[in-house]
Amino acid sequence: MDMSRLLPFLGLFLMMLVLFTRETGGQPRLVEQVVYIFIVWFVLIAAAFLLAARLRRHQEETQDPTRAEASDDRL
Repeated sequence: MDMSRLLPFLGLFLMMLVLFTRETGGQPRLVEQVVYIFIVWFVLIAAAFLLAARLRRHQEETQDPTRAEASDDRL
């Protein structure tokens, strides 16, 4: 659960890193920066998906058994 709170800050930190990269001539490397941003974006989406699936599984395992039976009765 703590990772779900830290993931946006990790993403912000990783996205901000691209602002500090400069080539030796002082010009930004635009193509590499754009590729880096999309890779970070994809990794953050994948991490959020995996984290959500893991949290959902953990919630189902720790759910109150009487509550689970009540939801089965409604079906």
